[in-house]
Amino acid sequence: MEQQHNYLPVTDFEKVESTNKVNLEFIELELDWPSDLSVFNLKNYILSKLNNYGEPLRWAITSLTTDSGKTIQKISIEAILILDEEITKDINTCLN
Repeated sequence: MEQQHNYLPVTDFEKVESTNKVNLEFIELELDWPSDLSVFNLKNYILSKLNNYGEPLRWAITSLTTDSGKTIQKISIEAILILDEEITKDINTCLN
């Protein structure tokens, strides 16, 4: 038995407009990694910081630096965030 699909013709599909406007934004952050934060909790810590700016689509730790004599390490993060157009108006000044 052949399966039936109800696809929209291309001409009808082109008329559909999205009501959600989103932007992708590349950011770089430098975060402190406190000595009392375990490596097992690091992912949640980073995501909580990124969520202050938008919804993380992709992110990566790009470097880790330790100053001698200090108990805090610095983590450099690069991320692509999904930003809602309404929220972007307020956040752009923080990201640019």
